[in-house]
Amino acid sequence: MLARLRRRTTSGQFIAEIDSLRFFAIAMVVAYHLADFVAESDRRAHLANAGRGWFYELASYGHYGVQLFFMISGFVIALPFARYYLADEQRVRLKAYFLRRLTRLEPPYVLAMIAFALILAARHRYPPEVVGRHLGASLLYLHSVIYAQRSLIDTVAWSLEIEVQFYCLAPLLATLFAIRPALLRRSIMVALLVVTAFLVAPNTAGRWRLTLAAFLQFFFVGFLVADLYVTEWRRQPRAPWWWRGPQAILGHPWLATIGGMCYTIYLVHFPFLSFLGHLTLPIAQHTTPLLHLAAQALLIVPPLLIVSSVYFMLVERPCMDRRWPQTLRDRVLGLRSSAELAPSEGAR
Repeated sequence: MLARLRRRTTSGQFIAEIDSLRFFAIAMVVAYHLADFVAESDRRAHLANAGRGWFYELASYGHYGVQLFFMISGFVIALPFARYYLADEQRVRLKAYFLRRLTRLEPPYVLAMIAFALILAARHRYPPEVVGRHLGASLLYLHSVIYAQRSLIDTVAWSLEIEVQFYCLAPLLATLFAIRPALLRRSIMVALLVVTAFLVAPNTAGRWRLTLAAFLQFFFVGFLVADLYVTEWRRQPRAPWWWRGPQAILGHPWLATIGGMCYTIYLVHFPFLSFLGHLTLPIAQHTTPLLHLAAQALLIVPPLLIVSSVYFMLVERPCMDRRWPQTLRDRVLGLRSSAELAPSEGAR
């Protein structure tokens, strides 16, 4: 079962700890949205909000899971560039790099956004032309720039727009790895991190507050980690003693497997939460806030994982095969050839 859900990697090099970190990132985001959804429902029902307990307080920090995703993306995208510049490994071909981003990420995103838009239009909450305009902006990853707000189709898509902006800029930023010596290179990265964190990000406003300009510092963290991983950590025969405990946890196959599905889970979790939550929210609503949240988690999270697993296996995981466009083309051409030959064979 785990093998069918395991993420495929372009390079064939699988780092379980990275996918486990993705698990914690997506768990934080789901917990944040679930707790906020339940709390907002209780407020609308005029239930007391005081004394919600430690879990609500903890879940309120779950939005930082997005920043953790940005750091992970910075590391993963920087890694092949760092290997080329710092370890004399294979050069990154930009055409293949951009094509891979397109074939890997676009099909799951486009299909999900179109489905959510159709559902939104069917519910008659917005005129079809409004839904169409917002869908178009979201499919172009420009919704935040055009409308200065989160996507009407899927509110969490704002961070995916930032990811795409980073993917476009990453090859240019990766030339930092060519700087020698290492101390100078890392000093420049730290300086850029500080400048973007304390000078650029605080001054972003309006349509720029949900763009890469406000979050670039987190990707620079990933760049620094990639630098250290390629030049220092990867060469060590054994992990240091202080890392062996966390490494054992982060290497757990279930954490890595669920974390490998984080893109799908992230895409579908908020619309799914809104849909199913409106059906389940009355359950245990008049108990304690913590019991209400626990009941909603038990009712919503398992179905969310099931739906995400199905979408992952049917849509996202096949797109992880870099040759899927060629395979699809060959199948279509094969079917067309068979259809063309069928009449002539029948005539014989």
